[in-house]
Amino acid sequence: MRSKVAEKRTCRDTRTYTPFRALTVTSVQKYLSVTEVADKAGLSRNTVKSYSQIPGRLPEPDAMVGRVKGWLPETIDAWMARRDAR
Repeated sequence: MRSKVAEKRTCRDTRTYTPFRALTVTSVQKYLSVTEVADKAGLSRNTVKSYSQIPGRLPEPDAMVGRVKGWLPETIDAWMARRDAR
C-alpha cells in the first residue's frame, strides 16, 4: 500500500512544469490619493473628502479600489484650471 502512494507522489513530482508567459508592463498609471490632491490644490484633506461627496464639486475619481479613490494628475490639473478661472 505504501508503494502505491510513493509511486503516485513520484508521478506527480516528475511532471513537467510549463511556466506561464511573462507579462510585460508597458506603462504604469500614477493616481493621486486624497492627501496628494489636497496638497496639490492647497486644500485640507477633510475639504477634499467632503468635496468628493458632493456631486460636481470635485471630478469623479478615475479609479477606485474598494473605498480608496484615485485621480489622474491631468484630471486634477484640469479641475484646478476650471476652478481658478471662476
